[in-house]
Amino acid sequence: LHRGFPEVQTNVACFSADTGEMIWNQKICLALRSIEEGVNYISHLLLTLGEDHLYLSTDMGAIASLDTADGKLNWLVTYASQDKTDRDELSNHMKMGLVPCLYDRGILFAAPQDSSQLMAFDAESGLLLWQRPWPEQIRNLLGVTQSTLIVSGNRLFGLDRETGRITWKTGYHDPEGYGYGRGVLAGKSVYWPLREDILVVDTEQGFLKQKISLRKRYGESGGNLVIAGNQLLVAQPRRLTAFGIEGRVPVNESKEKLSALIRNQ
Repeated sequence: LHRGFPEVQTNVACFSADTGEMIWNQKICLALRSIEEGVNYISHLLLTLGEDHLYLSTDMGAIASLDTADGKLNWLVTYASQDKTDRDELSNHMKMGLVPCLYDRGILFAAPQDSSQLMAFDAESGLLLWQRPWPEQIRNLLGVTQSTLIVSGNRLFGLDRETGRITWKTGYHDPEGYGYGRGVLAGKSVYWPLREDILVVDTEQGFLKQKISLRKRYGESGGNLVIAGNQLLVAQPRRLTAFGIEGRVPVNESKEKLSALIRNQ
């Protein structure tokens, strides 16, 4: 929850799924900065669940761990927040997107949007394990394999989860070849969308396994990726496209499968 006046305050609340009754409401932090009027400040934050704890990166200089039962703070850590008061930057969803914390086997990874640091914490105590400056805006913490943290922005990176050392990177310096949407991990591969292609990259060594030409072959663009059964769904700016083993799934077949999926929920 965000309250924008007179100061920006962030809370986390828990409600009963059956009745909608509020169970608890925990204040996390109060920002020192104020947001000028007329700014499209994207205030939607996403929680991360790990074991019996909730984790929140506030994008306001604080990262918190809460107990799921009563909302009490387990720990709260602060960091040097970069004061982004520029109207255009605050309103740019490509720079101020949703990057929730990522939990994996006792480690909490965080890439706050008000900092140029990528951080890893002991999820139980909040102890900082490592941090490193990042050369570009992180848009997604895609996931963790056995030993590798996968991070994407304009380019795609693999890092050692224990130390934060970059083990591989791929992508282009040309803006036309920047990442274009959220990728997805599947086994030992990460599917990463560009504007006109999807790159299939090995998660451990970072070599290119396959390049799927969306524009040339299908006349489609990249977008956020989701794997559903044996189909790869691409959420593009104005449409949703499904690809199967044999290529793009016909529209009628996609509608029938989507309708069946909804009925079975």
